[in-house]
Amino acid sequence: GINFSQKSKKDIIDLMRVNDEIRVISSIKKDFIEFREAVNLYLAKTKILSELIHAFNQLYVQTHLDLEFRFQVKSKELKDTQIELNEELFPKQKTLYINNRRQPFVLL
Repeated sequence: GINFSQKSKKDIIDLMRVNDEIRVISSIKKDFIEFREAVNLYLAKTKILSELIHAFNQLYVQTHLDLEFRFQVKSKELKDTQIELNEELFPKQKTLYINNRRQPFVLL
């Protein structure tokens, strides 16, 4: 068989230890690269999500303002119509009914 000297045995043990350390470092490097890719993917998705939220908020604010304005217009129209009914049309309806009792005339 082959006979190794003490120095050769020590060198072989050192090489095996260094080889194990290289494997550990390679594993860490691979894990780090995967982690870095995951971080980059997270950052990209965060940016896209942020842009979508911003676009939604811009559209929501404009739509909300538009709906609020239309609501105010419709509320005023309803109020004006109610005033017209109470102050003008209902009194005229009563007059028409009194003047023509045989055939009541209803505006509504």
